[in-house]
Amino acid sequence: ITIVIGVAMMRTVLRLPANLSRAGRSGPGRAAGGRGCVRRPFCSEAAAQPPSAAAATAPAPGTAQEEAGPPPPAPGLSCGGFFFALDPNIGLWNDRVNPNWRLTFTDLQTKEKQRIPYAVSILHRGPHAELAVRLQFGYVSCDGTLAAVPETVTVESGWEVTIPLPMSGVRLCHTVLRAPGLQTPLTVYCIDCPIGLSLGFQQAVSGAGVKGAPETTWRNEAAMLFFVAAALWSAYGLATFLSTWQDFVQDLSDLGEDEMTLAFKALDQDGDGYITRSDIHSFMRQADAESMLGQDLDADALFNALDPEGSGRVSLEQFTSFMEAAQQMAQEAEERRHLRRGAVPQLSPLPGLVGTGLSPPVFVPQLPSRRGPQTPSW
Repeated sequence: ITIVIGVAMMRTVLRLPANLSRAGRSGPGRAAGGRGCVRRPFCSEAAAQPPSAAAATAPAPGTAQEEAGPPPPAPGLSCGGFFFALDPNIGLWNDRVNPNWRLTFTDLQTKEKQRIPYAVSILHRGPHAELAVRLQFGYVSCDGTLAAVPETVTVESGWEVTIPLPMSGVRLCHTVLRAPGLQTPLTVYCIDCPIGLSLGFQQAVSGAGVKGAPETTWRNEAAMLFFVAAALWSAYGLATFLSTWQDFVQDLSDLGEDEMTLAFKALDQDGDGYITRSDIHSFMRQADAESMLGQDLDADALFNALDPEGSGRVSLEQFTSFMEAAQQMAQEAEERRHLRRGAVPQLSPLPGLVGTGLSPPVFVPQLPSRRGPQTPSW
């Protein structure tokens, strides 16, 4: 819904200058005496004029009054449109980028559109570091007209700034192009979504673009949707810049921690460094707590086992000691369960080391007296 509203607003803004110019040409006329028919829906121009002026402007009998229409637009081409470009250039050691920008030219008389790609090469200068693939979404603006589609364009000036995000970033670009026969420059606005590592600020030093083969015009509408989506994504990335980096640093710090520390942090709901009774109850109310600890586990009983001294809170050292003791008890219970299956431990020296005092005792399973498959104790 947000994308559809943004597209509608952008189309309205882009068509506003043309609508205003048409409204200015076809606005209500003024009479010779200075009084018009403004805000009178049922009056005519002749009725709004004085009698003398109306008589002077009345058509002669037998002749037809010719209505003068708006003048036809001057011949020429307007330039604009949206585009999407992919630039896999690695800017860590190279200051030159090579995007493919698409410019849409519209005939002012026939309204016929042409979508022309330009292979652009731009040389930048400035502090930056980049090891990423650029996904570029752009918009072209121009106030002048062209006699024909230019074969080349020249980069006059420009800049780009990159705000780094974890494994991505937000890059804002502004480039001014010059075309032969065009007095006003072409302005290109870009929103880049680099995938990888990217940050810095650069200024365009020089560059040029060469015309390519025409493309289908429906891609301009699709590129407009991508441009709006990229603008929304960039706004969200800039708004959550600090929290995104905080979560990323926290995830990196959790990589080097053991399972005990991660379990302690999961139970420490308020993050104060201690486990309290309220933390246990808050953890048990989570959706995945029953699958992890079981449905019959009592939160108060669990906290009483963690805090046998009754201090009201459990530190990381106490939690680690409790978990190690619990694992030791579980391991001993598992060994006793295996021994109850029918294997009785007996001490026997290793073969070949009898009488040397070097043979350690080992467990040798006792064969069951009943018939059936044997169950080894190991």
